This record gives sequence, C-alpha cells and structure tokens, in this order.
Amino acid sequence: MSTSLHAGVAERGKQLAVAGQHSEALRHYREAMQLVKKHQEPEIFLRYYTQCALESLEHMGAWNEVIAACENAEAHYQQYPPHDDVTRKDRASFLERAGVVLLRQEKTEEASAKFQQALRAAAPLSMPISSTLLGWLRTRLHLSKERLESELKRQKYWSVRAECIRDQWAIALPAAG
Repeated sequence: MSTSLHAGVAERGKQLAVAGQHSEALRHYREAMQLVKKHQEPEIFLRYYTQCALESLEHMGAWNEVIAACENAEAHYQQYPPHDDVTRKDRASFLERAGVVLLRQEKTEEASAKFQQALRAAAPLSMPISSTLLGWLRTRLHLSKERLESELKRQKYWSVRAECIRDQWAIALPAAG
C-alpha cells in the first residue's frame, strides 16, 4: 500500500512539473520522499524522487540549491563509495547535473571538471550528456542557452516528461495550508 501511495504522489508531482507548476511539484516530491522514508521503502525510490525534485529546482533557476544537493550527494558517495552500476550511475548523475547547472551559470571550467568527474564515476558505464558537453567545452566555442537546451532535450536529460507519466497513478495532496 505505501508503495502505491508514494508513487502516486510522485506521479502527481510529475504532472505538475510538466505543467510548469514546479513549486507544487516539489511539495509532492518531498512528500513522496517522506513516505519512502517512513515506510522504509527501497532507496531507489528516494534517489529517483530526488532527481525529479532537482529537475524542478533547475527549471525554477534555483541553481544554488541544485549545486548544494549535488555536493551533498557527492559527500555521501565519498563516505560510502558506490558498490554497483546503479549507485555508480546515481553518483555520476549528480555530478553531471552539477556540471549542467555550472554551465548554465557560464562557469565553464568548473562545469568541465564536473563532467570529467561524472565520466570517471560512471566508468565503465557511459554518460553521453557529459561526454557531449565536455567535448563542446573543449572546443571553446560559444555554447548558447538554446543549443544547450536543444541538446539536453535530444538526449533526454529531463526524466520528467509527459510521455513518462502514469496519469492513472497520480494522487494529489490536499491543498497547501
């Protein structure tokens, strides 16, 4: 029962995010994360909902919050190194997201370093977005916001997309007081 509840709340968050209502989406993701913790559900759910929340924060331009969350994740993985492909990919995805946000802030050297870290952290798995963006940064050509957004969309950087939502699962939270 708890799995369907947290999954339903998160699905409603995804609906809201696709509609551009990121603050309300965040409220749903945070509640879904609390339900995962409360019912001691598998950690994979927490990881996924965290990524969904970071996407909404990124869409909102809350870049410092995204960077802080990515740094917290990296600190966790420094203390508890990844032990399988899932956790290696998770670690690399936080590094990659930090790189994208740094690139949005035009901090190209820092972004480049994050993409390099993401590629090393994921090995032997691939990180196509990190590879592509790192390659672009190495050319030292101007990377416009439009070109970046187009590439992120092409490579499905955003996991919260309309075609990935299970509308029939969505459970709305009561209105915020």
